[in-house]
Amino acid sequence: CFNTIASHIDVAWGKVRMTAISADGSWADPKAAAPFHTAACLAMSDFLGYSWFERLWVYQEIKLAAEGAVLLCGYQSIEWTAVRKAVYFLDQKIQLLDITPNSYPTIRDRISTAMRLCEYGYWLSLQSLLDQTKHCKCSDPRDRIFALLSLLHKDDQGLGIEPDYNKTPRRVYEDATKKAIGFSQDLVILASVEDNIIPYYGGAYRGNI
Repeated sequence: CFNTIASHIDVAWGKVRMTAISADGSWADPKAAAPFHTAACLAMSDFLGYSWFERLWVYQEIKLAAEGAVLLCGYQSIEWTAVRKAVYFLDQKIQLLDITPNSYPTIRDRISTAMRLCEYGYWLSLQSLLDQTKHCKCSDPRDRIFALLSLLHKDDQGLGIEPDYNKTPRRVYEDATKKAIGFSQDLVILASVEDNIIPYYGGAYRGNI
Protein backbone atom coordinates (compact mmCIF):
# COMPACT_ATOMS: atom_id res chain seq x y z
CA CYS A 1 0.00 0.00 0.00
CA PHE A 2 2.75 2.47 0.90
CA ASN A 3 4.60 2.02 -2.40
CA THR A 4 1.31 2.26 -4.28
CA ILE A 5 0.55 5.60 -2.64
CA ALA A 6 4.08 6.87 -3.29
CA SER A 7 3.77 5.99 -6.98
CA HIS A 8 0.75 8.28 -7.33
CA ILE A 9 1.68 11.38 -5.32
CA ASP A 10 4.53 13.66 -4.40
CA VAL A 11 4.63 15.81 -1.27
CA ALA A 12 6.03 19.34 -1.03
CA TRP A 13 6.80 19.36 2.69
CA GLY A 14 7.84 22.98 2.72
CA LYS A 15 4.47 23.99 1.29
CA VAL A 16 2.57 21.20 3.08
CA ARG A 17 0.70 19.92 0.07
CA MET A 18 0.62 16.89 -2.18
CA THR A 19 0.35 16.72 -5.95
CA ALA A 20 -0.55 13.86 -8.26
CA ILE A 21 2.23 12.31 -10.33
CA SER A 22 -0.03 9.79 -12.06
CA ALA A 23 -2.95 10.26 -14.44
CA ASP A 24 -5.43 9.78 -11.59
CA GLY A 25 -5.55 13.14 -9.84
CA SER A 26 -7.91 11.87 -7.13
CA TRP A 27 -4.94 10.49 -5.22
CA ALA A 28 -3.85 14.02 -4.38
CA ASP A 29 -7.36 15.32 -3.77
CA PRO A 30 -7.93 15.52 0.01
CA LYS A 31 -11.68 15.36 -0.62
CA ALA A 32 -11.50 12.10 -2.57
CA ALA A 33 -11.72 8.85 -0.63
CA ALA A 34 -8.64 6.68 -0.40
CA PRO A 35 -9.01 3.62 -2.70
CA PHE A 36 -8.29 1.08 0.03
CA HIS A 37 -10.62 -1.37 1.72
CA THR A 38 -10.79 -1.83 5.48
CA ALA A 39 -8.24 -4.65 5.57
CA ALA A 40 -5.63 -2.53 3.78
CA CYS A 41 -6.27 0.45 6.07
CA LEU A 42 -5.85 -1.74 9.15
CA ALA A 43 -2.67 -3.25 7.73
CA MET A 44 -1.17 0.22 7.28
CA SER A 45 -2.28 1.12 10.79
CA ASP A 46 -0.57 -2.01 12.16
CA PHE A 47 2.68 -1.01 10.45
CA LEU A 48 2.53 2.52 11.89
CA GLY A 49 1.81 0.96 15.28
CA TYR A 50 5.30 -0.52 15.54
CA SER A 51 7.21 0.89 18.52
CA TRP A 52 9.93 2.11 16.14
CA PHE A 53 7.80 5.14 15.33
CA GLU A 54 7.65 6.09 19.02
CA ARG A 55 11.34 5.76 19.87
CA LEU A 56 13.03 9.04 20.75
CA TRP A 57 16.39 8.14 19.21
CA VAL A 58 14.66 7.49 15.88
CA TYR A 59 14.15 11.25 15.54
CA GLN A 60 17.89 11.66 15.22
CA GLU A 61 18.48 8.48 13.23
CA ILE A 62 15.93 9.11 10.49
CA LYS A 63 16.01 12.89 10.31
CA LEU A 64 19.78 12.93 9.86
CA ALA A 65 19.84 9.89 7.58
CA ALA A 66 21.14 10.19 4.05
CA GLU A 67 18.78 10.33 1.09
CA GLY A 68 17.62 6.86 0.14
CA ALA A 69 17.24 5.54 3.70
CA VAL A 70 15.48 2.18 3.74
CA LEU A 71 13.30 0.66 6.47
CA LEU A 72 13.49 -3.08 7.09
CA CYS A 73 10.59 -5.00 8.60
CA GLY A 74 11.21 -8.73 8.73
CA TYR A 75 12.09 -9.76 5.18
CA GLN A 76 10.41 -6.69 3.69
CA SER A 77 12.00 -3.34 2.89
CA ILE A 78 10.69 0.05 1.80
CA GLU A 79 12.27 3.41 1.09
CA TRP A 80 11.69 5.99 3.80
CA THR A 81 10.62 8.55 1.21
CA ALA A 82 7.71 6.26 0.27
CA VAL A 83 6.69 5.95 3.92
CA ARG A 84 6.74 9.73 4.34
CA LYS A 85 4.50 10.23 1.30
CA ALA A 86 2.08 7.56 2.47
CA VAL A 87 1.86 8.99 6.00
CA TYR A 88 1.08 12.44 4.62
CA PHE A 89 -1.53 10.92 2.30
CA LEU A 90 -3.20 9.09 5.20
CA ASP A 91 -3.11 12.20 7.35
CA GLN A 92 -4.89 14.22 4.66
CA LYS A 93 -7.52 11.56 4.00
CA ILE A 94 -8.02 10.15 7.49
CA GLN A 95 -11.67 11.21 7.57
CA LEU A 96 -12.28 9.29 4.33
CA LEU A 97 -10.59 5.99 5.19
CA ASP A 98 -12.68 2.83 5.11
CA ILE A 99 -12.48 2.11 8.84
CA THR A 100 -14.95 1.59 11.66
CA PRO A 101 -15.61 4.29 14.29
CA ASN A 102 -13.99 2.03 16.90
CA SER A 103 -10.78 1.83 14.86
CA TYR A 104 -10.59 5.55 14.17
CA PRO A 105 -8.94 6.78 17.44
CA THR A 106 -6.12 4.25 17.22
CA ILE A 107 -5.43 4.93 13.55
CA ARG A 108 -5.61 8.69 14.08
CA ASP A 109 -3.07 8.55 16.91
CA ARG A 110 -0.69 6.33 14.95
CA ILE A 111 -0.82 8.60 11.91
CA SER A 112 -0.24 11.66 14.13
CA THR A 113 2.80 10.00 15.75
CA ALA A 114 4.23 9.10 12.35
CA MET A 115 3.56 12.61 11.00
CA ARG A 116 5.68 14.16 13.75
CA LEU A 117 8.52 11.92 12.63
CA CYS A 118 7.99 12.68 8.95
CA GLU A 119 7.85 16.46 9.21
CA TYR A 120 11.37 17.77 8.88
CA GLY A 121 13.70 19.63 6.57
CA TYR A 122 14.18 22.45 9.03
CA TRP A 123 15.92 22.86 12.39
CA LEU A 124 14.05 23.50 15.63
CA SER A 125 14.72 25.13 18.97
CA LEU A 126 15.22 22.99 22.07
CA GLN A 127 11.80 23.97 23.38
CA SER A 128 10.13 23.01 20.08
CA LEU A 129 11.93 19.67 19.99
CA LEU A 130 10.95 18.93 23.58
CA ASP A 131 7.33 19.63 22.77
CA GLN A 132 7.43 17.57 19.56
CA THR A 133 9.00 14.53 21.26
CA LYS A 134 7.26 14.62 24.64
CA HIS A 135 5.27 11.47 23.83
CA CYS A 136 8.27 9.53 22.54
CA LYS A 137 9.75 6.65 24.49
CA CYS A 138 13.33 6.19 25.69
CA SER A 139 14.95 3.86 28.21
CA ASP A 140 17.22 6.52 29.72
CA PRO A 141 15.38 9.66 30.86
CA ARG A 142 18.47 11.80 30.25
CA ASP A 143 18.06 11.15 26.55
CA ARG A 144 15.04 13.47 26.64
CA ILE A 145 17.73 16.13 26.25
CA PHE A 146 20.76 14.34 24.83
CA ALA A 147 18.93 12.69 21.90
CA LEU A 148 17.86 16.10 20.60
CA LEU A 149 21.16 17.97 20.58
CA SER A 150 22.14 17.10 17.01
CA LEU A 151 18.76 18.36 15.76
CA LEU A 152 19.02 21.83 17.28
CA HIS A 153 18.61 24.93 15.16
CA LYS A 154 21.96 26.62 14.55
CA ASP A 155 20.87 29.50 16.78
CA ASP A 156 20.51 27.06 19.68
CA GLN A 157 23.72 25.13 19.11
CA GLY A 158 25.54 27.56 21.37
CA LEU A 159 23.60 26.40 24.43
CA GLY A 160 26.65 24.54 25.66
CA ILE A 161 24.79 21.35 26.61
CA GLU A 162 27.07 18.31 26.47
CA PRO A 163 25.95 14.70 26.96
CA ASP A 164 27.11 13.59 30.40
CA TYR A 165 25.64 10.35 31.71
CA ASN A 166 27.37 10.83 35.05
CA LYS A 167 24.71 13.41 35.87
CA THR A 168 21.37 12.43 37.38
CA PRO A 169 18.24 13.05 35.30
CA ARG A 170 17.28 15.92 37.59
CA ARG A 171 20.68 17.56 37.13
CA VAL A 172 20.48 17.13 33.36
CA TYR A 173 17.08 18.85 33.20
CA GLU A 174 18.03 21.64 35.57
CA ASP A 175 21.27 22.39 33.70
CA ALA A 176 19.53 22.31 30.32
CA THR A 177 16.78 24.64 31.52
CA LYS A 178 19.20 27.11 33.07
CA LYS A 179 21.41 27.15 29.99
CA ALA A 180 18.42 27.64 27.69
CA ILE A 181 17.15 30.56 29.77
CA GLY A 182 20.61 32.12 30.00
CA PHE A 183 21.29 31.70 26.29
CA SER A 184 17.97 33.00 25.00
CA GLN A 185 17.38 35.54 27.76
CA ASP A 186 13.74 34.53 27.90
CA LEU A 187 11.57 31.93 29.60
CA VAL A 188 10.21 30.20 26.50
CA ILE A 189 11.72 26.90 27.62
CA LEU A 190 9.31 26.92 30.57
CA ALA A 191 6.48 26.29 28.11
CA SER A 192 7.65 22.67 28.32
CA VAL A 193 7.06 22.66 32.05
CA GLU A 194 3.97 21.17 33.66
CA ASP A 195 2.28 22.69 36.69
CA ASN A 196 4.85 25.52 36.87
CA ILE A 197 7.50 23.05 38.09
CA ILE A 198 10.55 21.83 36.20
CA PRO A 199 9.55 18.23 35.49
CA TYR A 200 11.06 15.15 34.15
CA TYR A 201 10.50 16.08 30.49
CA GLY A 202 7.68 13.84 29.34
CA GLY A 203 5.85 14.11 32.65
CA ALA A 204 7.37 11.32 34.77
CA TYR A 205 9.46 13.35 37.20
CA ARG A 206 9.11 16.60 39.07
CA GLY A 207 11.62 18.57 41.05
CA ASN A 208 11.98 22.23 41.98
CA ILE A 209 14.57 24.19 40.08
